[in-house]
Amino acid sequence: MLNFGYVVSPLTHLLIMTWAPYHSVKAVHSAGGEDDKQWLMFWIVMSLVNTLETFGIQYVIEAVSIQGNSFYYELKAAFVVYLMFFKGATQIFDTFVSPFVSKYEKHIDEAIAKAQQLGAVELEEAMKDPKAFAAKHGQAVLDAVNNAKKSN
Repeated sequence: MLNFGYVVSPLTHLLIMTWAPYHSVKAVHSAGGEDDKQWLMFWIVMSLVNTLETFGIQYVIEAVSIQGNSFYYELKAAFVVYLMFFKGATQIFDTFVSPFVSKYEKHIDEAIAKAQQLGAVELEEAMKDPKAFAAKHGQAVLDAVNNAKKSN
């Protein structure tokens, strides 16, 4: 059985990176807000998909194969079509994303504020005396980079 991932993956990427932005721009220029909302939800769901892909969800899905063939890219293509053309983004947003964010919004906002505060402190320290900052943190960064190279 053939795996069409080499064809389907670039076509899916092309659909995401041309069709979706074009229709997002059209939605922004149109009267009313429902189409704006649909495309905004699409981009939110796609950002979550991309985040999951970054952390290796495709390898988990590929582990489940049929006769040695993974259909990850075909499944992703079908999912993207569902999101774009069958209001799937709205369904997923309303069912999963919105309730999750509503439940954890306070914690998320606190974590973002803390990260911004810590980042501002570190940036101020780095701008004040770059050499001292590099001396203080340089070895830890170098060790982290070397450890990351070893694990890959």
